[in-house]
Amino acid sequence: YVTFKVPSRQKKLPTYEEIQRLLMATRDQGLEWYWGWHFLATTGCRSGEAYALKWRNVDLDAKTIHIVESWTR
Repeated sequence: YVTFKVPSRQKKLPTYEEIQRLLMATRDQGLEWYWGWHFLATTGCRSGEAYALKWRNVDLDAKTIHIVESWTR
């Protein structure tokens, strides 16, 4: 029988400092994506979860977001 060794893919996550630099640069340049990137960075939402988010799943008083669905292609 034949076996294959498949290298594991490692995702390099940005550091806190890199995220801060990105957010400050986009804010300072007035880019429209600033708030979207800020939301993703501070909540930990994936892009598909944020895209599918509805206001009925956001409780501003309790400061909670309920992720109940995700959008995919």
